[in-house]
Amino acid sequence: MKNPYYPTALGLYFNYLVHGMGVILMSLNMASLETLWQTNAAGVSIVISSLGIGRLSVLLFAGLLSLKYFS
Repeated sequence: MKNPYYPTALGLYFNYLVHGMGVILMSLNMASLETLWQTNAAGVSIVISSLGIGRLSVLLFAGLLSLKYFS
């Protein structure tokens, strides 16, 4: 039995993979981002955590809109 949600699930996993790579790259380059953005480590950490919170909220609202308009 073929599940029609496999492409959607793969897309979500790929989304989290790309986001995770971006977060890892930002955390590895934290010192250079501090000087570039003229802030301290807490400022860069806030940006990294805001990206994660924004990603989760966008996926939540996209799912709600998808259920409302495409089902």
